[in-house]
Amino acid sequence: MRKRRFIHSELGEYQELNVTRGSVGTVMVSDAEIRGLTNYLDNAESHDADRSILGLLEDMLELEKMERPLWGETKKEAEFAGKSVTKAGRTVPHPRLKRIAPEKYRKELALREKTYAINEVLRRYVFLPRVWSTGQRPWVVLWDIVPRSTTGSRLRNGTLELNDGIALRLILDFAKAGHLNRFRRCLHCRKWLYAKFRHQDFCCTGCQQKHYAKSPEWRAKRRDYMREYRRRTM
Repeated sequence: MRKRRFIHSELGEYQELNVTRGSVGTVMVSDAEIRGLTNYLDNAESHDADRSILGLLEDMLELEKMERPLWGETKKEAEFAGKSVTKAGRTVPHPRLKRIAPEKYRKELALREKTYAINEVLRRYVFLPRVWSTGQRPWVVLWDIVPRSTTGSRLRNGTLELNDGIALRLILDFAKAGHLNRFRRCLHCRKWLYAKFRHQDFCCTGCQQKHYAKSPEWRAKRRDYMREYRRRTM
């Protein structure tokens, strides 16, 4: 079937480009890099640039969990849902929506505020394009991120030590792959971990055992066990 041509009255005919062919569809990430990123996040509070990356990740994870309002359920919503206004340099939902659907407006505003905060951090970084050709089309296009810190990168004991530029690149790669929420804090020690399994909430078996040992359910089972043990040994 012949594709439909799109011709603008002033700009002329548009040509469709498949830009995914010229990019790297699969990014390989090593265990050393993942260990490096979790270590980086654990120690990020000590430097401004690193603290910004930590805050960026936390904001991105929070944004993923935020509820998206469903606009257009009424005619009034549909009339203003696609319209925005600029306020203090930011794009916000049309103010009429605040009266039409105040709860949805609040959620939409929160989403936009969080997105704005994330992009404000990204604007502080310089993204440099890097290209090469294998002699066959298309070209490969990658983006390197210039770090704001002077920290270098080196491999030590199976862990890659990162600067903020490399950490940011890894975070964005995981975000594009849909695996950003695999980064989470251990429920017991609060250190960062990468969950190879979606249900993983602890950085190690020791933290898992210590966490459950403090739970009311575990303590109740422990009391029942000791009560039964004393009864059998009396």
